[in-house]
Amino acid sequence: MFKDEVTEANVIIELNIRIRSNSGLSSRTSSTHREI
Repeated sequence: MFKDEVTEANVIIELNIRIRSNSGLSSRTSSTHREI
């Protein structure tokens, strides 16, 4: 179960990174707070 949780977290982080890249690096800080 732990491995599945880690995998899901990694997928979410990867998606967030892609969204940040599309939105622009300047919005990085704001996106980080919105993740939680």
